[in-house]
Amino acid sequence: MIKNVCKLIAVKLSVHQTPTALPYHPVKYSEEQQLHGLRQGDNKVLGYIIKECRSAIRLMIHRMGGSEEDAMDTFHDALIDLISMCQDLSYALRSSIKTLLYVMCRNLWQKKLRRFEKEVDLNLEEIEDKIGPDFTEMADYALYEKLIWEVYKRFRVPVRRYCCCTLRIIRTARLQGC
Repeated sequence: MIKNVCKLIAVKLSVHQTPTALPYHPVKYSEEQQLHGLRQGDNKVLGYIIKECRSAIRLMIHRMGGSEEDAMDTFHDALIDLISMCQDLSYALRSSIKTLLYVMCRNLWQKKLRRFEKEVDLNLEEIEDKIGPDFTEMADYALYEKLIWEVYKRFRVPVRRYCCCTLRIIRTARLQGC
Protein backbone atom coordinates (compact mmCIF):
# COMPACT_ATOMS: atom_id res chain seq x y z
CA MET A 1 0.00 0.00 0.00
CA ILE A 2 2.83 2.41 0.81
CA LYS A 3 4.30 1.91 -2.68
CA ASN A 4 0.97 2.86 -4.31
CA VAL A 5 0.69 5.93 -2.11
CA CYS A 6 4.28 6.93 -2.97
CA LYS A 7 3.43 6.77 -6.68
CA LEU A 8 0.34 8.88 -6.08
CA ILE A 9 2.32 11.46 -4.12
CA ALA A 10 4.94 11.62 -6.87
CA VAL A 11 2.23 12.32 -9.45
CA LYS A 12 0.53 14.95 -7.29
CA LEU A 13 3.83 16.64 -6.41
CA SER A 14 5.16 16.72 -9.94
CA VAL A 15 7.39 19.76 -10.39
CA HIS A 16 5.56 20.55 -13.63
CA GLN A 17 2.24 20.87 -11.82
CA THR A 18 1.27 24.27 -10.54
CA PRO A 19 -0.51 24.59 -7.20
CA THR A 20 -3.77 25.27 -9.04
CA ALA A 21 -3.41 22.03 -11.03
CA LEU A 22 -4.56 19.96 -8.07
CA PRO A 23 -8.30 19.37 -8.06
CA TYR A 24 -10.26 21.82 -5.94
CA HIS A 25 -11.69 20.25 -2.79
CA PRO A 26 -14.59 22.29 -1.47
CA VAL A 27 -14.94 19.77 1.34
CA LYS A 28 -12.94 20.47 4.48
CA TYR A 29 -11.82 17.40 6.34
CA SER A 30 -11.48 17.37 10.10
CA GLU A 31 -8.21 16.19 11.62
CA GLU A 32 -9.75 12.82 12.48
CA GLN A 33 -11.10 12.44 8.94
CA GLN A 34 -7.66 13.26 7.56
CA LEU A 35 -6.04 10.68 9.84
CA HIS A 36 -8.63 8.07 8.90
CA GLY A 37 -8.24 8.93 5.19
CA LEU A 38 -4.46 8.55 5.37
CA ARG A 39 -4.87 5.17 7.06
CA GLN A 40 -7.30 4.06 4.35
CA GLY A 41 -5.23 5.44 1.47
CA ASP A 42 -7.97 7.87 0.38
CA ASN A 43 -6.72 9.90 -2.61
CA LYS A 44 -9.14 12.78 -1.95
CA VAL A 45 -7.85 13.24 1.58
CA LEU A 46 -4.25 13.07 0.37
CA GLY A 47 -4.99 15.66 -2.32
CA TYR A 48 -6.63 17.88 0.30
CA ILE A 49 -3.62 17.63 2.63
CA ILE A 50 -1.20 18.38 -0.22
CA LYS A 51 -3.26 21.38 -1.33
CA GLU A 52 -3.53 22.74 2.21
CA CYS A 53 0.14 22.32 3.17
CA ARG A 54 2.26 22.62 0.04
CA SER A 55 2.46 26.41 -0.22
CA ALA A 56 3.48 26.85 3.44
CA ILE A 57 6.19 24.19 3.09
CA ARG A 58 7.43 25.70 -0.16
CA LEU A 59 7.68 29.15 1.44
CA MET A 60 9.49 27.83 4.52
CA ILE A 61 12.08 25.91 2.46
CA HIS A 62 12.58 28.89 0.14
CA ARG A 63 13.20 31.20 3.12
CA MET A 64 15.78 28.74 4.44
CA GLY A 65 17.74 28.87 1.16
CA GLY A 66 16.15 25.98 -0.72
CA SER A 67 14.74 25.76 -4.22
CA GLU A 68 11.36 24.64 -5.53
CA GLU A 69 12.80 21.19 -6.16
CA ASP A 70 14.25 21.04 -2.64
CA ALA A 71 10.85 21.94 -1.23
CA MET A 72 9.03 19.28 -3.23
CA ASP A 73 11.59 16.60 -2.36
CA THR A 74 11.40 17.45 1.33
CA PHE A 75 7.59 17.60 1.22
CA HIS A 76 7.47 14.23 -0.53
CA ASP A 77 9.73 12.62 2.08
CA ALA A 78 7.69 14.10 4.94
CA LEU A 79 4.42 12.88 3.40
CA ILE A 80 5.78 9.35 3.16
CA ASP A 81 6.90 9.53 6.81
CA LEU A 82 3.49 10.91 7.83
CA ILE A 83 1.64 8.12 6.03
CA SER A 84 3.90 5.54 7.65
CA MET A 85 3.20 7.06 11.07
CA CYS A 86 -0.55 7.05 10.43
CA GLN A 87 -0.52 3.36 9.52
CA ASP A 88 0.21 2.61 13.16
CA LEU A 89 -3.27 2.29 14.64
CA SER A 90 -2.04 3.31 18.09
CA TYR A 91 -0.87 6.69 16.73
CA ALA A 92 -3.01 9.56 18.01
CA LEU A 93 -2.85 13.14 16.79
CA ARG A 94 -1.53 15.67 19.28
CA SER A 95 -1.55 18.57 16.82
CA SER A 96 -3.01 19.32 13.41
CA ILE A 97 -1.72 17.36 10.43
CA LYS A 98 -0.65 20.63 8.79
CA THR A 99 1.46 21.54 11.83
CA LEU A 100 2.92 18.05 12.05
CA LEU A 101 3.81 18.03 8.36
CA TYR A 102 5.35 21.51 8.62
CA VAL A 103 7.56 20.47 11.54
CA MET A 104 8.55 17.24 9.80
CA CYS A 105 9.56 19.19 6.68
CA ARG A 106 11.50 21.76 8.71
CA ASN A 107 13.40 19.01 10.53
CA LEU A 108 14.15 17.13 7.30
CA TRP A 109 15.39 20.32 5.61
CA GLN A 110 17.59 21.25 8.57
CA LYS A 111 19.03 17.73 8.50
CA LYS A 112 19.85 18.18 4.80
CA LEU A 113 21.49 21.53 5.52
CA ARG A 114 23.64 19.99 8.27
CA ARG A 115 24.68 17.26 5.85
CA PHE A 116 25.58 19.97 3.31
CA GLU A 117 27.74 21.76 5.91
CA LYS A 118 29.61 18.52 6.57
CA GLU A 119 30.24 18.12 2.83
CA VAL A 120 31.70 21.63 2.67
CA ASP A 121 33.95 20.83 5.66
CA LEU A 122 35.16 17.67 3.93
CA ASN A 123 35.85 19.63 0.75
CA LEU A 124 37.88 22.12 2.79
CA GLU A 125 40.03 19.30 4.17
CA GLU A 126 40.57 17.93 0.64
CA ILE A 127 41.67 21.35 -0.58
CA GLU A 128 44.05 21.74 2.35
CA ASP A 129 45.57 18.34 1.59
CA LYS A 130 46.16 19.31 -2.05
CA ILE A 131 47.86 22.57 -1.11
CA GLY A 132 50.29 20.83 1.22
CA PRO A 133 52.13 21.94 4.34
CA ASP A 134 53.46 25.22 2.83
CA PHE A 135 50.35 27.28 3.45
CA THR A 136 51.02 30.89 2.35
CA GLU A 137 48.72 33.91 2.38
CA MET A 138 47.98 33.52 -1.34
CA ALA A 139 47.02 29.90 -0.83
CA ASP A 140 44.82 30.99 2.06
CA TYR A 141 42.93 33.45 -0.14
CA ALA A 142 42.62 30.85 -2.92
CA LEU A 143 41.24 28.37 -0.41
CA TYR A 144 38.60 30.78 0.86
CA GLU A 145 37.65 31.85 -2.63
CA LYS A 146 37.23 28.27 -3.79
CA LEU A 147 35.20 27.42 -0.69
CA ILE A 148 32.91 30.39 -1.16
CA TRP A 149 32.43 29.50 -4.85
CA GLU A 150 31.39 25.98 -3.80
CA VAL A 151 28.81 27.38 -1.42
CA TYR A 152 27.75 30.00 -3.98
CA LYS A 153 26.96 27.35 -6.60
CA ARG A 154 24.60 25.52 -4.27
CA PHE A 155 22.48 28.48 -3.18
CA ARG A 156 19.78 30.30 -5.07
CA VAL A 157 19.47 33.89 -6.29
CA PRO A 158 18.75 35.78 -3.00
CA VAL A 159 21.84 34.32 -1.32
CA ARG A 160 24.04 34.68 -4.40
CA ARG A 161 23.99 38.49 -4.16
CA TYR A 162 25.72 38.33 -0.78
CA CYS A 163 28.20 35.72 -1.99
CA CYS A 164 29.16 37.90 -4.98
CA CYS A 165 29.93 40.82 -2.67
CA THR A 166 32.07 38.58 -0.47
CA LEU A 167 33.97 37.21 -3.46
CA ARG A 168 34.67 40.74 -4.75
CA ILE A 169 36.07 41.73 -1.36
CA ILE A 170 38.34 38.67 -1.29
CA ARG A 171 39.58 39.26 -4.84
CA THR A 172 40.25 42.94 -4.15
CA ALA A 173 42.20 42.09 -0.99
CA ARG A 174 44.20 39.44 -2.83
CA LEU A 175 45.08 41.78 -5.70
CA GLN A 176 46.18 44.45 -3.25
CA GLY A 177 48.40 41.90 -1.48
CA CYS A 178 46.66 42.15 1.87
